[in-house]
Amino acid sequence: MDILRDLRQYQEQEKALYWEGTFANYLNLVQERPEICRLAHARVYNVGSQS
Repeated sequence: MDILRDLRQYQEQEKALYWEGTFANYLNLVQERPEICRLAHARVYNVGSQS
């Protein structure tokens, strides 16, 4: 496991997840893509386990 590579991938994923809108819009997005509401440590773990 290359932690620096995983952290770079995580940073890229975080940038892709940046979003602005209303809470109702956010709830609609979560229904479509439940992975966006994962906590940061879960996202880092999932990025590392995909490689």
